[in-house]
Amino acid sequence: MECACDDRPPQGWNDDAPGAWTVPVTVLLAVVLSSVLLLMTVGARQPNTQVVALFPPTWDADRSFAGAIRAGVDTVDFGPADWLLVVHGRDPDFADRLRAHGALIVLNTAVARFCGRLSG
Repeated sequence: MECACDDRPPQGWNDDAPGAWTVPVTVLLAVVLSSVLLLMTVGARQPNTQVVALFPPTWDADRSFAGAIRAGVDTVDFGPADWLLVVHGRDPDFADRLRAHGALIVLNTAVARFCGRLSG
């Protein structure tokens, strides 16, 4: 007796079609990237912390430093590039002020150590 089962995939499903895995791979990459970005910024908003402020790469040292000063944070050191500053924020909204004055992202120093000469 033969089985009336059909082992073929549903009509319209073709693993060999060009771009069949584009959407799942794109979603996976987006999840991984957003998770990495989230981990990079964890702890960067707590008061009395030392963080790395990443300003636009087109900014020189003077402009980055001025942005940090206007944000009201203590500048500790420059990073390996003129647009990376190690700063110390004393109050809870210092990260928001840094972004308001030009910082693209504020990183916790544990992750930022991978950027270069930052020591703990």
